[in-house]
Amino acid sequence: MDAATIHDIAMRTVHFTKASIDQLSPPASGAVSFKDSKIQALYLRVSASGARTWNVLKWCRAHRRPLRMSLGPYPSLGVDQARRKATELIAAIDQGRDVVAEKEERFEYPTLGELSIAYSKRLKATQRRHSQYLHTLILLSFKDWLNRRVNAITQREICERHDDIAAKRGAIAASRAVKALRTLYNHAERDLGLILRNAARSVRVKESRPRGRYMSKDEESKLLTVLKAESQDVQDYIRLLMLTGARRDNVAGLRWADVNWREQLWRISPSVAKAGSAIEIPLMSEALEILSRRHEANEESGYCFPSRGRKGRLVEVWYLWQRLKARAILFDTGLDWRVDKPFEAMEHVPEGKRAGLRDLTIHDLRRTVGVRLVGAGASLPVIGAALGHRNLKTTQHVYALATREDVRAAMERAL
Repeated sequence: MDAATIHDIAMRTVHFTKASIDQLSPPASGAVSFKDSKIQALYLRVSASGARTWNVLKWCRAHRRPLRMSLGPYPSLGVDQARRKATELIAAIDQGRDVVAEKEERFEYPTLGELSIAYSKRLKATQRRHSQYLHTLILLSFKDWLNRRVNAITQREICERHDDIAAKRGAIAASRAVKALRTLYNHAERDLGLILRNAARSVRVKESRPRGRYMSKDEESKLLTVLKAESQDVQDYIRLLMLTGARRDNVAGLRWADVNWREQLWRISPSVAKAGSAIEIPLMSEALEILSRRHEANEESGYCFPSRGRKGRLVEVWYLWQRLKARAILFDTGLDWRVDKPFEAMEHVPEGKRAGLRDLTIHDLRRTVGVRLVGAGASLPVIGAALGHRNLKTTQHVYALATREDVRAAMERAL
């Protein structure tokens, strides 16, 4: 024990309260420590400047010497809080734990929650869309791990959590959860410079395959038929999806400021484009007709599909798509698909006869546009530009989805 430490502990015992601490006078120079009357190893160190700091001074078997560890300043750390923290630290030392190493570890490595928030801030700073998406995944699947240090999470724990999620929410949800962890660990190593083993990297997950679903001619005809029972807003929204190949959120948030009427062009700005690059979509005659009509009615709102919600424009489209699919089932079974409540009417249709549009999704309408362009003989770069793909590998998948009719026509021309 050094001389300074001996000087500090040559002190009197004090029953610490707010009043007694406020009465302690600082020394003319250096620092002096006062011992707590309740917790033997707890001290309050008072410096000449008047600063007061809680410390624990106790013999440590792991280091074979007395350790003085700071708990925090007074009054930020009150008397009761200091005694509670001191009790926990003393118990850890008595158990033989290396509290110094643990403290350094806590200082160096963030918690999972801290790392997730830091990553979201990083995405926002680099102007990436959906900066909160990964943090939402972490909250959904690892909420009970938020206060754990990332270096303390083991591969076995991640594997077990993956299996639990797969059993409850499916293999794809489990795969996304583990991949979210992988991304965070990569961020810690690449952007924060932490030396950290990526415990999620080796956990095997179900690899998702590119979806190849698109709308057939018969399904398109059926969709256009049942669409007539919907409001004009829904009809216009679905038709614009089919005519532009744009993503559903981009169409829902279409702004008049982004439409160039003279050049008949819709420019999706980089701030809302998924790939972060501007997309220019030529507007065909039917799309222009829809937009012109809606512009005349909704010019003041600034949006093609205005709403009274917080964003001021259409946001939730899942429900209307499910309603259209319900109408398609009624259409197939010969029931009245024009009813106001198609979900209730669909309940009378047996499960085995619910064909309709089957598993068709809104995003499949976008893929259908790409497949139609393939059939029209468009090149890979042209299709990529039309769909706003930054990576041509994504476009290659669409390019490979040639219909049987396209293959037959090509063979007839060649053979």
